[in-house]
Amino acid sequence: MTDKERRFWEKCGFKPKPYQIRAFKDGEVITLIDGWVWPDGTQRTWLPGINSLDNLMKYAVPKLRDLSEDNTLKDIEFHWEGLNISDVVEVNVVLDFQEFTGRNKSPAKALYEALCQALEVEG
Repeated sequence: MTDKERRFWEKCGFKPKPYQIRAFKDGEVITLIDGWVWPDGTQRTWLPGINSLDNLMKYAVPKLRDLSEDNTLKDIEFHWEGLNISDVVEVNVVLDFQEFTGRNKSPAKALYEALCQALEVEG
């Protein structure tokens, strides 16, 4: 997971909470690992992936709507470019009369890029 992805999920309401693991070999060793409190209050040692439209629609889109000036996400548009559906996808997110665009072969990654731009402005 990249720092950009971590910052993205933090803006979506995920809170870091390190866990301690105690290992007893040649004395006591304490190791910290990343942990996260999810928006629903559950604690996990991982964050959702950005490769899933389900994760982005469940966690990022509602958070973005909450951050908007008038609580309105105007539109999310997916446009496939090229002759084949496997070509580049362009996603436009319209929020508070601003448009944010992401492009990638993966629809989820294209949406992620557009949402990152919008969260930078709104968050």
